[in-house]
Amino acid sequence: MINRTITLRIMFVALAATALLGVSAVLTRDEDVLWQMFGTAVSVAVACGLLTCWSLLASVHALQNTAPMLLIVTFIDLLLINALVWEDLIDLDFLSLFVSLAVINYMLPAAVIGLVLSEYDWGARAGWTGFGATIAAILLICLSVWVSYQEEILGIAGAATGTAGWLAALVLLQPHDQRQTSLGWRKWAGLSFAAAFGVLWILINTIWQLRTGWEPDATLMDVATAFGTLAIATAISELLQSLAMPSKAVWLRRSVIICTWATLLVIASQVIRETHNQRVATNDFMFRLSMSMGIVTLCGIVSCLCLTAISTALRRARTGSGLLRFNCPVCHFRQTIQPGEHSCPHCQSIVRFEYEVTRCQACRYPRTGWTSDACPECGWVIGTPPSTPG
Repeated sequence: MINRTITLRIMFVALAATALLGVSAVLTRDEDVLWQMFGTAVSVAVACGLLTCWSLLASVHALQNTAPMLLIVTFIDLLLINALVWEDLIDLDFLSLFVSLAVINYMLPAAVIGLVLSEYDWGARAGWTGFGATIAAILLICLSVWVSYQEEILGIAGAATGTAGWLAALVLLQPHDQRQTSLGWRKWAGLSFAAAFGVLWILINTIWQLRTGWEPDATLMDVATAFGTLAIATAISELLQSLAMPSKAVWLRRSVIICTWATLLVIASQVIRETHNQRVATNDFMFRLSMSMGIVTLCGIVSCLCLTAISTALRRARTGSGLLRFNCPVCHFRQTIQPGEHSCPHCQSIVRFEYEVTRCQACRYPRTGWTSDACPECGWVIGTPPSTPG
């Protein structure tokens, strides 16, 4: 991790240089080079400020893997921005530099989400899969920008890799109350659908680019549509299955999964009709039906996500998150740690933290926040034998 003291000093020096160069560029006539130096100073100051912020993320458990990646991306952005500023002195294409910068920062949130998921047992497989797919997509798309030979094919491969990879990542999500287990038949099926969809996407579009005037076979397009529909439906279903919803809302989860499959199948039928030159009019009943089902499904998915967020917040308010926020007794660095043995990221002092939640002996309901001696869940009274084994 970087030294924040040195980084902040560089930032203040860069800000001072920014002020000096800005005034000099305004007051002089031949200001082109001065404005370029001004741009470099601004970019260095912003980069140092971001580096300082990213270094603080290492103390947050969910962002421990994210902080190093953000540091690397900030350095890459600094190099690309300065290449844009000084592009008249270096033999590099302005458009290629700009597109590369845009692609990296546009896809950065997906990489961050993947690394955050990788910190949890239930999302480790999904997180690393999504992160790997995002990095591969970025490299392929950026390579397509800089390589003149078959550049569109590389871009196609990057888009297919990113899409299929994240569909596979959603399939690999585990329920919150389960650790990583062997993959069941549903997950293997979802992974197969996502892989087949990605391969067909690359195959169809690659042939399309290499053969001028070539039209893809309708049957091949139908197979690609079918695999894409199955992959998306399976991914959304596994995402909904992984949500930590209350047991009373099982009916909502199942209803939304059924609506998702029905909606995607109806939409797939419309796409297949278009493939066979049967144009779907906006006033057609099936088109209106697919739009209506899509709205209902989207509202159902949002409801599940909101219910999960609410129930998770209430559960943490009742039982706590299990994390400890404290200042290191040696260097006073503010940090958040999980139970166990850790080293302070600033001074490397060893910190040990353990805790145990007291629960009802009858139903295992957490005793945190009880206002009486009786369990609010099952009625067991402290000091009496439990009616069921603890």
